[in-house]
Amino acid sequence: MTCLRTWEVEADGLQYTHMELLIGALIAGLSLLLGAYLKGYGTKKGENLATHEDIDKVLEQVKAVTEATKKIEAEISTGVWDRQKRWEMKREVLFEAARRLSEIDDAMLSNSVVWKEDRAVQKEWATTAPSMEDQLAWSGTKHERRDCRQDFRRKPTG
Repeated sequence: MTCLRTWEVEADGLQYTHMELLIGALIAGLSLLLGAYLKGYGTKKGENLATHEDIDKVLEQVKAVTEATKKIEAEISTGVWDRQKRWEMKREVLFEAARRLSEIDDAMLSNSVVWKEDRAVQKEWATTAPSMEDQLAWSGTKHERRDCRQDFRRKPTG
């Protein structure tokens, strides 16, 4: 490079002015700055894109876990509901059985009382003759008692 004038420079057989060199240097510096900025921007953009993809994957996994959790909760809820219904049905059956047993017990107790009264009247009449009025009353109540027993036997259990 030889210096022809203070304002001109010759290199590789070409002549440049200081202004052209300054503009070239400025363009080269700006290119380096722009390149460094774009490299940093590209790197950051790449990191953000990778993070975004990772977040998408995590969201898909969270959705899958949430769906699985809801399915499990539904199955558990259904199982609990089934057990509860079975328990309620068993309870109703047991209460109904206890009620019917109580009715049978009451009927047997009433029947026992009637038989005791009948035996007492028969023993009394074995020693003394009953009056006609007593015989008619006892006969009428005996038929009523017999009808009540037959009604109880015929009583539907449903």
